[in-house]
Amino acid sequence: MVILSGSTITREVAEGFAAGATFFLAKPFGTNELRCLLNAARGSMLEERRRYERVPLSVPTLCKWGQRRGQRSATGRSVNISSSGLLVKLSPPPEMGTALSVELLLPGHPKSLCLKGIAARVGPGDHAAIRFVYIDKQQRELLETFVVSQPSSTLFTQA
Repeated sequence: MVILSGSTITREVAEGFAAGATFFLAKPFGTNELRCLLNAARGSMLEERRRYERVPLSVPTLCKWGQRRGQRSATGRSVNISSSGLLVKLSPPPEMGTALSVELLLPGHPKSLCLKGIAARVGPGDHAAIRFVYIDKQQRELLETFVVSQPSSTLFTQA
């Protein structure tokens, strides 16, 4: 969110940032100031896009949750993936808020990913949205590269 204001009073600018603004431009401003603002915003916009952009992916996915004695596991099929989460069709699905581990193999990669996540949403048709909570640097880079490299058309892999 950008604040465009004729005021440069520090208290008012601080209130704007506290309300959720990311950038501030004082009027009058010219094309130079606007260009600088857009260049500064571009990096964060691309990062947000990479973080939330989902690509279709259909591969077997193993999920485990619970303590050792009461541990549950289910193998389902992924629906889509982003660098921050996964939608999987899983029966039985975990309850919302459940911590779990996820194992899946990305197409074209020889080694399975083992990720930690939380069931952020459980929906109809045994769909569970899993938000990744810990991804090491290597796995994050692999996920980001995979997501960015996929065309917007559907990607389905038989396994």
